[in-house]
Parts: sequence; C-alpha cells; structure tokens
Amino acid sequence: MNRLDNIWNIIAYALGYGVGVRVGIWVEDKLALGYIMATVILPNTDSPLPQVLRNNGFGVTQSRQKA
Repeated sequence: MNRLDNIWNIIAYALGYGVGVRVGIWVEDKLALGYIMATVILPNTDSPLPQVLRNNGFGVTQSRQKA
C-alpha cells in the first residue's frame, strides 16, 4: 500500500480489490461442493415432514426417542 498519494493508484487498488473479490466469489460458486445441514426438532414423531423431504430428494436421518 505504497504511493496512495496519487488518486489513480487508489482507484487501481480499489478496482483490483473489487475484481479480485468478485472473481473469488465466482470461483467459489463453481467449485463449491458443500452441503447444507439443518437440524429440526419436531414436537412428535408422527410428523409428515421427514417423508415430504424424502419425496423431494433430500436425505433425512430420523431418531425416535423411547418413552
């Protein structure tokens, strides 16, 4: 961060930074293989939500607690 006394250097730095961030986001979107996990606690085990999720292609792990 030298020579920031010249407006063109500041503009070039800001543009380079902005383009770098944007390209990084684009690359991350193209390469990302991440998964999203949600933990849901339902009031009863008879809820139709797990089956609805399965029918729509989502994986569901269900744990039934003994009374």
